[in-house]
Amino acid sequence: MNYKKIILAALLPLSFSTVSLAQKVSSQAGMPFLSINPDAVSSGMGGTFQGGAYSHFGAPAQAALIEGTFTAAVSYGYFQPTVTKSHNVSASAVYKIDSRFSVTAGFLENIGKRYEVTSESGYVLGTYLPSDMKVGAGFCWRILENLSAGITANYVQSNPFPNIDGVKIVQRSFFSDIQVRYAPFPGLSISVAATNLGVPVKSVSGKHYLLPMQARVSADGYGQFDRHSVRATLDAGVYFKPTAFNAGLGVEYSYDKHYFVRAGAHYCGDGVGIPPFFSLGIGIKFVGLNFDAAWNYASGPMKNNFAFGVGYTF
Repeated sequence: MNYKKIILAALLPLSFSTVSLAQKVSSQAGMPFLSINPDAVSSGMGGTFQGGAYSHFGAPAQAALIEGTFTAAVSYGYFQPTVTKSHNVSASAVYKIDSRFSVTAGFLENIGKRYEVTSESGYVLGTYLPSDMKVGAGFCWRILENLSAGITANYVQSNPFPNIDGVKIVQRSFFSDIQVRYAPFPGLSISVAATNLGVPVKSVSGKHYLLPMQARVSADGYGQFDRHSVRATLDAGVYFKPTAFNAGLGVEYSYDKHYFVRAGAHYCGDGVGIPPFFSLGIGIKFVGLNFDAAWNYASGPMKNNFAFGVGYTF
């Protein structure tokens, strides 16, 4: 149909143009909050990308796999409580147009730790609450029964500082996520993705910073044994600038497809992305509703992270 061609024609040039512009800048990564995946299921499985209602966040090709016609979810997470003490809230959804085409939408706000604003003489002028936000829409095409591709277009902004000389400092950018997923046989799928491909942001000092762009390869395996099932996901990727390797491993056990126990581990090199952590998670699904929770443990910033999510599918 014509509207499908229009969506593809609009999104594909955007993704290639943002990559082209970003490659011209050599600097450290900016807006690191873009690496946060708000999905409590993903968080409980070592930060691996699990799709579903959260497919918009880094895994748009997995939108083709949703159950039913529509799925939506909201989440809350307390991020790096010993350092940034950030509160993350999100809302996301996937709508299946037909058996081959789906659309995604997602919103995330990262609310930072309030801090005091002082004058040059040290006088406290007040306090400021920094925040970050991203919002966007995406499109997924199930090319074959076992092959799908997805792409998103997103707007992102960061408000790290209060008004300076009457001017509000707001950093803005646009970025895309692209993913292709292939299932060579039932129970196994492999995907490749490129995320946070976007326009560099400019700091107050005038220096440009790349977004935390990365390339990722994932493998997902699933097995069903009577009323028991086990699913495992392995993600491995590399951030472009600064160069840093990252990997995540997650395992989920399900009983009767209603009760879930999850565990995982995540690693990332220094300078960009999410610091290393171990994770545990639980979930319950009943009459279309699902409730999920996750807890992260680490010796560093990720110690005692937690996330909750509620979703609905029909």
